[in-house]
Amino acid sequence: MTVWPLYDNDRLADCSCAAAAHLITLWTGDAPPEKQVVEAYEAITGGRDIPLPEIAVLKYWRDTGIAGHRISGWTQIPHADLSHVRDAIAGGGLYACLALPESVESAALWEPEDGPTIGHFVAVIASDETGPICITWGREQPMTWAFWVACVRTAVSCEH
Repeated sequence: MTVWPLYDNDRLADCSCAAAAHLITLWTGDAPPEKQVVEAYEAITGGRDIPLPEIAVLKYWRDTGIAGHRISGWTQIPHADLSHVRDAIAGGGLYACLALPESVESAALWEPEDGPTIGHFVAVIASDETGPICITWGREQPMTWAFWVACVRTAVSCEH
């Protein structure tokens, strides 16, 4: 895809559900409807606009489904084992939680930087020699492998 849906992540803290929807798009070739993704986020949060822990989203995705799609399970990937990470990305992408430096949010290439961070979920859909490529805020976003090792808190491979 050249344009990826935002799933209201420009106004809501629903990056965790948006990342799930981006993986669904990768697997099916169809972007889930924004309304259904936002509804899943609101169901998990009880209607509040709050960041979510990944386990809450993964359990909901498995047990209830997001936009009519369920995963059967997930496996945490050791994010510093780059060979394993590359294989997992090639096998269907990764659901990743980052400690994203605020200073890199709009950078063309994410590289590790010091400073304040925000928790942020992304769908990792590909990789190359420079590093992984994720979907966030409606666009493909490349990062370096050094950024990946420094900033990823968890990386999960989902069984779909």
